[in-house]
Amino acid sequence: GRGRIPPGSGVEPALEDALAWLAAHQGDDGSWDGDGFSRRCGRVGATTCGGPGSAAHDVGLTALALLAFLGDGHTSEQGAYREVVARALLWLRDAQDPDSGLIGARSSRDFLYDHALATLALCEAYYFSGSPRLQRPAQRAVNVILQARNPYGAWRYDLPPVGDSDTSVTGWMVFALASAKEAGLVGDFDAAFVGALGFLDEVSDPAAGASATRPSASSR
Repeated sequence: GRGRIPPGSGVEPALEDALAWLAAHQGDDGSWDGDGFSRRCGRVGATTCGGPGSAAHDVGLTALALLAFLGDGHTSEQGAYREVVARALLWLRDAQDPDSGLIGARSSRDFLYDHALATLALCEAYYFSGSPRLQRPAQRAVNVILQARNPYGAWRYDLPPVGDSDTSVTGWMVFALASAKEAGLVGDFDAAFVGALGFLDEVSDPAAGASATRPSASSR
């Protein structure tokens, strides 16, 4: 949910430490570097972090980190981490293609995951601030998601779509569109939700309730 975790929940110290770690590992350009974040470890102590990720997913990582700050009530205008949020938002806006609206490059097969996460972060930031500077990039990112949806269906990894759908990327797309709708952006959201639910029904076992990640029947 949106907003800070209620006081007295017992997780405040862990949350504060986690946000401090994220802030310390943010790059000077405002992003979080998947394979180079350990270069920032000197800012928080002598211990060097392990587990580098992929350089292809800096957009998605930056979006997830930004969502953590937004979820605790920090925006570009208020909160102890407002500068962290402002720099991350600027980096995501600059990462958006000026022609297509896609956030990030097609540098991996599953680049639409990164775009979905970045769209969600922009929509959440716009929901909190109402800033005109965020409205246009958020709307253009939403338009890409709608263009990537299979007609009467859901999403997979292709833009334009080729007919296949996938449960996990569809989940992120629906999450981003739900945020966009609440933020007052425009699009045929209801049709997208109906298509996504229809796909999930199609790939679900009615007895077990489990979903399988596989192409939809209509695409085979």
